Amino acid sequence: MGSPERPPPGSAPQPSAPRSGASAQAGEAAAAGGGKTEPGAGEASSDLTELRSRVVALEIEHARLLAGYVEVMESDITRLRSINMPTVSGLEAEPRSEPLTPSYLGRALTAIENDLANMEISIAIGDEAAARRSKVMAAKRSCLVLERLCDDDDFNQVLLTMQTSVAQQESLIVSHISGTAGEQAPFRELEIQLLELAGLPEILAIKHVDNALAAYWTDPASSLSRMQNPMIFMRDLRRLRDVSCQTADLLSQGLRQEQSRQRWGKLLTYGLGGTLIVIANSIGTALLGPVGVAASGALGSAAVGAAVSFLS
Repeated sequence: MGSPERPPPGSAPQPSAPRSGASAQAGEAAAAGGGKTEPGAGEASSDLTELRSRVVALEIEHARLLAGYVEVMESDITRLRSINMPTVSGLEAEPRSEPLTPSYLGRALTAIENDLANMEISIAIGDEAAARRSKVMAAKRSCLVLERLCDDDDFNQVLLTMQTSVAQQESLIVSHISGTAGEQAPFRELEIQLLELAGLPEILAIKHVDNALAAYWTDPASSLSRMQNPMIFMRDLRRLRDVSCQTADLLSQGLRQEQSRQRWGKLLTYGLGGTLIVIANSIGTALLGPVGVAASGALGSAAVGAAVSFLS
């Protein structure tokens, strides 16, 4: 057979052979398929939109909670600034030989109150580590001061002097504390002023005098009995000392429980506050008079007894 004829130059190309029916259908199906969205794409887009909405909602809630924490912190910082608390990092920095004067005890008690306030602020903002450090520091400060009180001969002499004063004025103490004895200045106001002279900010002086008054009226007889027997007073102080010194490292427990924090706060401050009342008023005869000094002894004794009651 001869070779097929070639078209002459310049002529139109011959038309290609038509595709088979199957090939045509396959091409149309492929073309149609290219215009469709893959299954599940719409659902994925919907899920992403929902996640974005949740993220926005969580960010709003987070901002709201932070704003609440800021308000709590600002309020507490304003309160602390108003009472002008010291910035001493630790009582250990003070000379061990410093006398146990009312001003020394006033600074110590203020520092402990400062630690406890810092603990509450740290709890409010969710910083448990800082709260734990503040709580332990308060216990260590209390331990240091109570150790000195329990070993101090001058303080024992103060208790012996107070014992005599209470015995001599016992029949007048109740009326003096209640304000029915006709004194010129209310007993409570004089007590607050004396604690302020000892170095306590006014807000803390009011707090500790009112706590001591409440403890006294709960059991007046027990308060007088403790003050009339210095051995009982010292026994109670030693119990508070032992708890403060031996359990300081365990105080991190119960941080999340407000009731537990309040209990330890009272245990660490009531005893020292009562002791400060006794010492400050033992040198305040000119201001209080003999009956006032005896009444102050009963008041301080009541605060120490209240602190010991939190041990049970």
